[in-house]
Amino acid sequence: MKAGAVLEDIEQFDAPFFGLTPREAQILDPQQRLFIEAAWNALEGAGYDASRTKGSIGVFAGGGLSTYLLNNLAPNRELWETMGSLPMVLGNDKDSLTTRVAYLLDLTGPCYTVQTYCSTSLVAISIACENLLSGVCDMALAGGVMISVPHNVGYHYQEGGIASPDGRCRAFDATAKGSPLGSGVAAVLLKRLEDAIADGDTIHAVIKGWR
Repeated sequence: MKAGAVLEDIEQFDAPFFGLTPREAQILDPQQRLFIEAAWNALEGAGYDASRTKGSIGVFAGGGLSTYLLNNLAPNRELWETMGSLPMVLGNDKDSLTTRVAYLLDLTGPCYTVQTYCSTSLVAISIACENLLSGVCDMALAGGVMISVPHNVGYHYQEGGIASPDGRCRAFDATAKGSPLGSGVAAVLLKRLEDAIADGDTIHAVIKGWR
């Protein structure tokens, strides 16, 4: 067994800050909770409040299968009977990841949930760039999330599989033998370069191409 990537405090979530009740937060997949926070942090770090920003902000992202639903919520029949199946499903369905962020953060641009296995976040960035260049939105959040529950566990290595035998990833290295399996979340705020310069934004990087 080798340890995968681990995120600290995945159970922590400031539900009232986002206008959610404790019970709503309880049935919400940690992947969705953390991506909401990541999206908000990306906006705050850029100095933008969606409710007071001119122009539209889109969101493009994807997540993994909700193991929280399988391992934590599915066995709790009392919770299912109390909350009903629809809120439980919507709180853990990958398809609701971006629409929930758009709703909670008051984003008025397009929101696409993207699923391409390991390339989800990069494809989300590509789609965000296309929407920015075509003028569909003025800014775009893009990223992805993957959190497995239970969390503090490793993975089984299988010869010929995608998992690394020693828990290390050696990208573009002749000794590369796979990738560690683990959890992570990230969101970036994208904007057309000329607009970012004109608005005096802090620019951390410039995307020159993606096709």
